[in-house]
Amino acid sequence: MCRICNGSGEIPFVNKGGKTIPHTFVFCECWGQQMDHEYLAPVKADDFDFPCSRDWRNFYEEQATGRPLEPIEPTKQASSLTSAPVPRPIVNVTYKVADVQTPAFKSLQEQLQLINGRLTKYFESRAERKKQDDSYEPF
Repeated sequence: MCRICNGSGEIPFVNKGGKTIPHTFVFCECWGQQMDHEYLAPVKADDFDFPCSRDWRNFYEEQATGRPLEPIEPTKQASSLTSAPVPRPIVNVTYKVADVQTPAFKSLQEQLQLINGRLTKYFESRAERKKQDDSYEPF
């Protein structure tokens, strides 16, 4: 371990005035040498504890050991599924026509017309006020 940088490979930057500049480093003399902080263990397929494809695991296993993963033999159940075609389910679709002459629908239609009328009045009055006074700001 280096006695200058304590194994980090970086030294805090000190300017000509002797002030240490925060978050700024320069490389130590030992930077080019193999050190403890630069060592990484070889990657194995078992190191991946998150879901990934077998091809991905196989690639890293080949990189680390030089040999691919052992192939997986298909089970009897999997081979029987691929040999027989699976029938598609039959889906019956039923269409219903909504009755728009019900009292509830008419009530909703009247409420919608009322809201539409109120909004139209509001925006027309807002436009009139805007024409009268250019400095009018509604909000």
